[in-house]
Amino acid sequence: MDKYTSMAGPEVASIFEEMILSKGYINTNGMRGYEVEMRLPKDETRLIQHIYIVDDHLLLLVAGYQSSREEQTARNFLDSVQRL
Repeated sequence: MDKYTSMAGPEVASIFEEMILSKGYINTNGMRGYEVEMRLPKDETRLIQHIYIVDDHLLLLVAGYQSSREEQTARNFLDSVQRL
């Protein structure tokens, strides 16, 4: 558990840790960032978040999917983002 998750309190932190499927640094079209993939607790929806810092601004992109076909579409969308 990282320090930010633990700041939410033990109950919230444990729920959060169960939801997270993967996380790590990414490099998309030359933009370095962070990816978090999580499963929502009440259904089969999964979310992919890409997080970047661009010119002192936080850029958070989120795509959701429920099937492998939708996952590929979500990943293609997130990978198509280019720095303007």
